[in-house]
Amino acid sequence: MEKDRLCWAALPLAGSTYGFTEVEPFVRRADPAHAASELLVRISHETPEQWLLVVPPGARIWVNGHKPPLGAHALADHDEIRFVDGRRLYFSTERLPEIRPFPGGGKEGCCGRCRNPLEQGVLVVCCPQCATFCHQMEKLPCWRYKDTTSCPVCDQSNDPDAGFRWTPEGI
Repeated sequence: MEKDRLCWAALPLAGSTYGFTEVEPFVRRADPAHAASELLVRISHETPEQWLLVVPPGARIWVNGHKPPLGAHALADHDEIRFVDGRRLYFSTERLPEIRPFPGGGKEGCCGRCRNPLEQGVLVVCCPQCATFCHQMEKLPCWRYKDTTSCPVCDQSNDPDAGFRWTPEGI
């Protein structure tokens, strides 16, 4: 009989506050005013994002094998969150590249590959590792430029099927 295998799924955190549940996906958006249990709270929206795990008195939860001192823990990449019932969750700051309209809104910039200006609404990819913007349109496919394998500034893969660099499968 095959050993139990770790099954995991990535859950991007887009909101500001999340609570834990006993059913998959185990993490759901929460209203902090009505929460009485553990919470994940975004404390910074800047890159890199910063998240705080808030643990009420008496809660039986560990981060990397230790109880959070003073009822809180600033999460770091690859932290393990373990509950008394044996559930394990892993926190990662890694994001996959996404094509989105350039937000503009007072942000000026130029493409990391072609160095041409970026205009509000034009399709771009913001590198999830170094935050460099690159065009990604039919006439300017700078992010996935022919014969390139990574962001022009760092080693982040520009392959849309590359997936995550780190997974908890090897643990």
